[in-house]
Amino acid sequence: MRRSRVGAIALGAIVSTGVARPLAYAQSPAPSIVIEPKAAVASVSTGGTLSITTSVAASADLPDGTIVSYSASANLFDASFSNSHSVSGSAKVAARKITISLKLPYFWKVVATGENMTVSMRLSANVSAPSGVSRSLSTNFSKTLATPANNATTSIAFSGSL
Repeated sequence: MRRSRVGAIALGAIVSTGVARPLAYAQSPAPSIVIEPKAAVASVSTGGTLSITTSVAASADLPDGTIVSYSASANLFDASFSNSHSVSGSAKVAARKITISLKLPYFWKVVATGENMTVSMRLSANVSAPSGVSRSLSTNFSKTLATPANNATTSIAFSGSL
C-alpha cells in the first residue's frame, strides 16, 4: 500500500515550488493574436529638379564679403509618405546684394501625382559689432506648389532683404 500511495503522490502532485498542484490542472492556452495583412498602399514615384534663385538686398550691417549661410529644402507629406530633400551652402555679400542659384533634385514616393510640396529657403549671417558683440541676422522664404510633372525642372524665385 505504501508503494501505491507514493505512486499516487508522484502522479497527483508537483512539488517543485513547494506547493502541491494536481496534474489535472490545466493552464489556459495563450491568447491568439491574429494580424490581418493590410493591402499595400498605392503609390507613384515622382521626381524632378527645382531650380531655385534667391536675390536678397543686404542691410548696411552686412558689408561686402560677409559670408551668408543658406539652406534650401523641399518637403511633401501625405497620408502615407514623408518626403524631404535639402541642400545647404554659403554665399558672399557683393554690392550689398546676396545672389544664390542652386539645383535641388528630388525623387519621391507619393500617394498621388499633383500633391502639394513646400519649398523653403533660409539665409543667415553673423555680424560683429565694433564692441566685439556679434549678432545674427536671418530671413526665411517659403512657397507651396503642386508637385510638378515627372522629370520636370521647375524654377522658383525668392526675393527680399536680410
